Amino acid sequence: MGLNACPDFVHPSAPSLDRLLDHAAHMSEVMGPGHVGLGLDLLEYLPGYEDKRLPGLADASEAPAITAGLLARGASEGEIRGLLGENWLHMWRRVLP
Repeated sequence: MGLNACPDFVHPSAPSLDRLLDHAAHMSEVMGPGHVGLGLDLLEYLPGYEDKRLPGLADASEAPAITAGLLARGASEGEIRGLLGENWLHMWRRVLP
């Protein structure tokens, strides 16, 4: 499942990177860390969405904050690698042999 960073999905009134990381932790708890990957839907490049940026993750250049936040929360290196892309690769290898 993709972790979506669209502010409206993260929290309706107070979206933040910390709340996005709360979502990642909850998703990992519910379905297991091997089933969660980035699906950020960063929209800053679309007309009309310039102001729809997640504080702390305004665009792709701030993506390292995800890794830093996960490390600060005690996520393992394997869990972080999975979330950052290895889980998607695993899925694609199973679907497209």
